[in-house]
Amino acid sequence: MLTDADVKEYRQCVDAIHSQVSGKSEHISRSAVESFIQEAMLRALDPIRTALEKNFSKRLDSAVIALEKELKAKVIERLQTIFDPEIPVNIYSMGLIYEVDILPMNNVQIVMTLTAPSCPAAQSLPIEVDQKLREIEGVNDVHVSVTWTPQWNKSMMSEEAQLELGML
Repeated sequence: MLTDADVKEYRQCVDAIHSQVSGKSEHISRSAVESFIQEAMLRALDPIRTALEKNFSKRLDSAVIALEKELKAKVIERLQTIFDPEIPVNIYSMGLIYEVDILPMNNVQIVMTLTAPSCPAAQSLPIEVDQKLREIEGVNDVHVSVTWTPQWNKSMMSEEAQLELGML
Protein backbone atom coordinates (compact mmCIF):
# COMPACT_ATOMS: atom_id res chain seq x y z
CA MET A 1 0.00 0.00 0.00
CA LEU A 2 1.44 3.35 -1.01
CA THR A 3 1.63 6.05 1.59
CA ASP A 4 1.33 9.79 0.96
CA ALA A 5 5.09 10.00 1.45
CA ASP A 6 5.62 7.39 -1.30
CA VAL A 7 3.42 9.37 -3.71
CA LYS A 8 5.22 12.59 -2.85
CA GLU A 9 8.63 10.95 -3.41
CA TYR A 10 7.43 9.52 -6.75
CA ARG A 11 6.25 12.96 -7.92
CA GLN A 12 9.54 14.54 -6.87
CA CYS A 13 11.40 11.87 -8.86
CA VAL A 14 9.27 12.53 -11.95
CA ASP A 15 9.82 16.28 -11.59
CA ALA A 16 13.59 15.83 -11.19
CA ILE A 17 13.86 13.58 -14.24
CA HIS A 18 11.64 15.90 -16.26
CA SER A 19 13.74 18.95 -15.38
CA GLN A 20 16.94 17.10 -16.38
CA VAL A 21 15.49 15.76 -19.64
CA SER A 22 13.65 18.94 -20.64
CA GLY A 23 16.91 20.88 -20.58
CA LYS A 24 18.19 18.63 -23.38
CA SER A 25 14.96 18.46 -25.38
CA GLU A 26 12.12 20.95 -25.11
CA HIS A 27 9.46 18.67 -26.59
CA ILE A 28 9.40 16.06 -23.77
CA SER A 29 6.42 16.63 -21.47
CA ARG A 30 6.14 15.80 -17.82
CA SER A 31 3.41 13.23 -18.61
CA ALA A 32 5.72 11.52 -21.12
CA VAL A 33 8.40 11.19 -18.43
CA GLU A 34 5.79 9.88 -16.00
CA SER A 35 4.55 7.32 -18.56
CA PHE A 36 8.13 6.21 -19.25
CA ILE A 37 8.80 5.73 -15.53
CA GLN A 38 5.56 3.80 -15.04
CA GLU A 39 6.36 1.51 -17.97
CA ALA A 40 9.89 0.97 -16.65
CA MET A 41 8.52 0.15 -13.21
CA LEU A 42 6.03 -2.31 -14.67
CA ARG A 43 8.78 -3.99 -16.70
CA ALA A 44 10.91 -4.21 -13.56
CA LEU A 45 8.01 -5.68 -11.59
CA ASP A 46 7.00 -8.14 -14.33
CA PRO A 47 9.30 -10.99 -13.15
CA ILE A 48 7.99 -10.53 -9.62
CA ARG A 49 4.38 -10.59 -10.85
CA THR A 50 5.09 -13.71 -12.90
CA ALA A 51 6.70 -15.45 -9.92
CA LEU A 52 3.76 -14.51 -7.70
CA GLU A 53 1.27 -15.79 -10.28
CA LYS A 54 3.14 -19.11 -10.57
CA ASN A 55 3.29 -19.45 -6.79
CA PHE A 56 -0.40 -18.62 -6.48
CA SER A 57 -1.24 -21.08 -9.25
CA LYS A 58 0.74 -23.85 -7.54
CA ARG A 59 -0.93 -23.11 -4.22
CA LEU A 60 -4.34 -23.05 -5.87
CA ASP A 61 -3.64 -26.37 -7.61
CA SER A 62 -2.55 -27.86 -4.28
CA ALA A 63 -5.72 -26.62 -2.61
CA VAL A 64 -7.91 -28.05 -5.37
CA ILE A 65 -6.14 -31.41 -5.14
CA ALA A 66 -6.59 -31.44 -1.37
CA LEU A 67 -10.31 -30.64 -1.70
CA GLU A 68 -10.73 -33.36 -4.33
CA LYS A 69 -9.01 -35.89 -2.04
CA GLU A 70 -11.24 -34.81 0.84
CA LEU A 71 -14.37 -35.17 -1.30
CA LYS A 72 -13.22 -38.56 -2.61
CA ALA A 73 -12.73 -39.75 0.99
CA LYS A 74 -16.30 -38.63 1.81
CA VAL A 75 -17.61 -40.45 -1.27
CA ILE A 76 -15.81 -43.68 -0.29
CA GLU A 77 -17.05 -43.33 3.27
CA ARG A 78 -20.61 -43.00 1.98
CA LEU A 79 -20.20 -45.96 -0.39
CA GLN A 80 -19.23 -48.03 2.64
CA THR A 81 -22.75 -47.48 4.01
CA ILE A 82 -24.44 -49.12 1.01
CA PHE A 83 -25.14 -52.85 1.09
CA ASP A 84 -26.38 -55.38 -1.40
CA PRO A 85 -29.60 -56.60 0.27
CA GLU A 86 -28.46 -60.24 0.06
CA ILE A 87 -24.88 -59.74 1.32
CA PRO A 88 -23.92 -58.37 4.77
CA VAL A 89 -20.87 -56.52 3.40
CA ASN A 90 -20.82 -53.02 1.94
CA ILE A 91 -20.44 -52.63 -1.83
CA TYR A 92 -17.06 -50.89 -1.52
CA SER A 93 -15.50 -53.71 0.49
CA MET A 94 -17.15 -56.23 -1.83
CA GLY A 95 -15.08 -54.74 -4.67
CA LEU A 96 -18.15 -53.68 -6.64
CA ILE A 97 -16.81 -50.13 -7.05
CA TYR A 98 -14.21 -50.02 -9.81
CA GLU A 99 -13.65 -46.27 -10.06
CA VAL A 100 -14.34 -43.18 -7.97
CA ASP A 101 -13.44 -40.04 -9.88
CA ILE A 102 -13.86 -36.45 -8.74
CA LEU A 103 -14.29 -34.35 -11.86
CA PRO A 104 -14.22 -30.55 -12.21
CA MET A 105 -16.89 -28.64 -10.33
CA ASN A 106 -17.20 -31.47 -7.76
CA ASN A 107 -18.94 -33.83 -10.13
CA VAL A 108 -18.58 -37.45 -9.06
CA GLN A 109 -18.25 -40.32 -11.49
CA ILE A 110 -18.64 -43.90 -10.29
CA VAL A 111 -17.94 -47.02 -12.32
CA MET A 112 -19.32 -50.06 -10.61
CA THR A 113 -20.42 -53.62 -11.22
CA LEU A 114 -22.66 -56.14 -9.56
CA THR A 115 -21.96 -59.69 -8.48
CA ALA A 116 -23.90 -61.02 -11.49
CA PRO A 117 -26.10 -59.62 -14.28
CA SER A 118 -29.06 -61.45 -12.74
CA CYS A 119 -28.48 -59.78 -9.36
CA PRO A 120 -31.86 -58.79 -7.85
CA ALA A 121 -30.39 -55.40 -6.86
CA ALA A 122 -29.25 -54.63 -10.43
CA GLN A 123 -31.89 -51.92 -10.80
CA SER A 124 -31.95 -50.51 -7.28
CA LEU A 125 -28.27 -50.48 -6.26
CA PRO A 126 -26.96 -47.96 -8.85
CA ILE A 127 -29.89 -45.66 -8.01
CA GLU A 128 -29.11 -45.93 -4.30
CA VAL A 129 -25.45 -45.10 -4.99
CA ASP A 130 -26.51 -42.04 -6.99
CA GLN A 131 -28.95 -40.83 -4.33
CA LYS A 132 -26.62 -41.33 -1.37
CA LEU A 133 -23.70 -39.57 -3.07
CA ARG A 134 -25.89 -36.59 -3.97
CA GLU A 135 -26.54 -36.13 -0.24
CA ILE A 136 -22.86 -35.34 0.41
CA GLU A 137 -22.28 -31.64 0.98
CA GLY A 138 -20.27 -30.16 -1.87
CA VAL A 139 -21.21 -32.75 -4.50
CA ASN A 140 -22.55 -31.02 -7.58
CA ASP A 141 -23.60 -33.93 -9.77
CA VAL A 142 -23.26 -37.72 -9.82
CA HIS A 143 -22.94 -40.14 -12.71
CA VAL A 144 -23.07 -43.86 -11.98
CA SER A 145 -22.30 -46.33 -14.72
CA VAL A 146 -22.52 -50.11 -14.43
CA THR A 147 -20.02 -52.24 -16.28
CA TRP A 148 -19.57 -55.97 -16.59
CA THR A 149 -15.92 -55.73 -17.61
CA PRO A 150 -14.02 -57.02 -15.84
CA GLN A 151 -16.48 -59.49 -14.47
CA TRP A 152 -16.65 -59.36 -10.67
CA ASN A 153 -15.14 -62.27 -8.76
CA LYS A 154 -14.45 -63.07 -5.11
CA SER A 155 -10.79 -62.04 -5.35
CA MET A 156 -11.94 -58.41 -5.72
CA MET A 157 -13.27 -58.42 -2.16
CA SER A 158 -11.26 -56.79 0.60
CA GLU A 159 -9.81 -59.02 3.32
CA GLU A 160 -12.34 -57.49 5.68
CA ALA A 161 -15.21 -58.62 3.42
CA GLN A 162 -13.71 -62.09 2.99
CA LEU A 163 -13.39 -62.44 6.78
CA GLU A 164 -16.96 -61.22 7.28
CA LEU A 165 -18.24 -63.84 4.84
CA GLY A 166 -16.02 -66.60 6.27
CA MET A 167 -13.90 -66.98 3.13
CA LEU A 168 -10.51 -66.68 4.87
